[in-house]
Amino acid sequence: MKRQKRLIWLTGLMIGSSTLVAAKSAEEVPASESDSTLKVEISFEARGAYDFNKYYAKPGFSTAAIPMKKGEGKKKRFHFDIPDATLCIKKDWSLPQGEVIKLVLKTELKKELTLDSVYADYRGFRIGKAKTNFCDPDACGLAVGKAVQVRWKGKLHPLVSYAVAIEKAPDFILYPIVGKKERDNKNLQPHNEMPTLSANVRYEKEDLWHIQLSGLLGRLEYYDKKKEKAMYLDQWGLNIGAAYHLAPERTTIKLQGIYGQGLGNYMADLAGLEKEVNTIYLIKGKASKVHKTVDAWGVGIGIKHKWLPKWRSKLSYRAVSMVDSEREPSAYKLGHTASMDLFYHPIEQFKIGAQWLGGVRQNISETSRYANRIQAVIGFEI
Repeated sequence: MKRQKRLIWLTGLMIGSSTLVAAKSAEEVPASESDSTLKVEISFEARGAYDFNKYYAKPGFSTAAIPMKKGEGKKKRFHFDIPDATLCIKKDWSLPQGEVIKLVLKTELKKELTLDSVYADYRGFRIGKAKTNFCDPDACGLAVGKAVQVRWKGKLHPLVSYAVAIEKAPDFILYPIVGKKERDNKNLQPHNEMPTLSANVRYEKEDLWHIQLSGLLGRLEYYDKKKEKAMYLDQWGLNIGAAYHLAPERTTIKLQGIYGQGLGNYMADLAGLEKEVNTIYLIKGKASKVHKTVDAWGVGIGIKHKWLPKWRSKLSYRAVSMVDSEREPSAYKLGHTASMDLFYHPIEQFKIGAQWLGGVRQNISETSRYANRIQAVIGFEI
């Protein structure tokens, strides 16, 4: 509830501030020269899946969700779901000297409306909830997550840009996980009052290729009620992403690699772990009750190809691993995920096609399990 109130307050603040700026600009600029643009975008995707292993209740696919116990998680083979339905509103206000304030609000259209993003851009500044600055949106998608942030983006050279940000630290759960009621009665309580710092540098050669190096630095905080003091653990990460157009407008290859500590909320698959949401572990059997974050790494590659003007496909692979071995034998250690698809676009905004997805999860105990599925997909963006 507190988080929702903060987001509502932030949205109101940005809308109010932008409105005041726009009103002030309207006083300074003749009506004929004032310009205000409103854009509304809707995206929708429906998927029907055939699950060979009967593991998943929804078409979403993650190695983290593969059940490791025999007979666990058995579902129906056929599934239908609408995993993506969003409404995005963009408002641009033109200011004197050609400057523009841009306000973006994006929400998920599901049973309960969820605020996905809300931010304002002005003169290189961004404030609000948006994709973390640690991400490379044009790489393989290994880095995920959105955060409330204040970001500044600038240019070092016509081909080199940079961005720095202060972001709200992610929520985390002390592991092993316990219920909220039980957790509230324990001495150790998670906090996230300290912000996280992120930065990236990007070299981009027109529409031919790019390479981006991103970094993340923070301190995860939790509070010991018995000792009445806060304790901190380091959080850091490096993310390098690249894309190269082998044949402009036809074939693109994307690469990405991530390594760091305490990145549970920032990495694909790890972000979906229900019992290991984040990264602070209470190591059992030690009198000192060692608390630590866990190292993790990930690599990914993707190839997109346009066979004909209306036929396109993508082939991708990623591996994500947590390298610490002091956790329970049933804890996640390594996951491999591969996918390939073929889509027909009768028009640019509409697609219909099929996907195959396969993955392997391996635990600390070295036990592993494989899952795969095929699914039909239909989607549009307007």
